[in-house]
Amino acid sequence: MKHHVTRWAVVTGLVLITGTAWADGPSAAYSGEMEGTVRDIDRAQQKITLDDGTELSVTSPAQLDQIEPGRDVHVGYVEDYGRKVIEWIDVVGQ
Repeated sequence: MKHHVTRWAVVTGLVLITGTAWADGPSAAYSGEMEGTVRDIDRAQQKITLDDGTELSVTSPAQLDQIEPGRDVHVGYVEDYGRKVIEWIDVVGQ
């Protein structure tokens, strides 16, 4: 009986650990910050492109109101499934 309980505990632990690892896999959301110069604004697609080619999507068209090409920005974003989505954006030096 003792071996049966021990095996059950080990199997349960492995399932919990493996499930957590899969949940935190490469497709899980990741937060980050970056700075760059705005190269292009695509209002129809609701995204900006920085001078290094990084594309960032906005969640609201109002986020695009404060920026323009050539401005330096500091951006907080969430990367989810390979897409960077802006959480906040600040114009540097303003």
